[in-house]
Amino acid sequence: MNKTIKVGEKELEVEVSAYTMLIYEDNFKNRSFLRDVDMLTANPNKVQYSSTVRILWAAAKSADDTIKPIKEFSKQYSIGEVISTAQPLVDLIVESLKTSSKKATAAAV
Repeated sequence: MNKTIKVGEKELEVEVSAYTMLIYEDNFKNRSFLRDVDMLTANPNKVQYSSTVRILWAAAKSADDTIKPIKEFSKQYSIGEVISTAQPLVDLIVESLKTSSKKATAAAV
């Protein structure tokens, strides 16, 4: 599922799919994509920059393989700009997890 989101004054194309989860977990060893997303939703008033920037980067990388490595990518945005993307990212992730099958579920492990 693709979407263009605002990060500060810039627009960024992001995509959330199974590929996003693979990119995330391959690049951030010992991190669970769904567990980190759960952390964003658990308390919206305590959104963590590090989780949000990792999720944002993986979603951007899914949409565009030319996205720079995360450290270079994160230099272009302020902490507030990144944190402001948490809810649009969560909404996109939730939408991408929806299925027409009543038996299929996704869980953080």
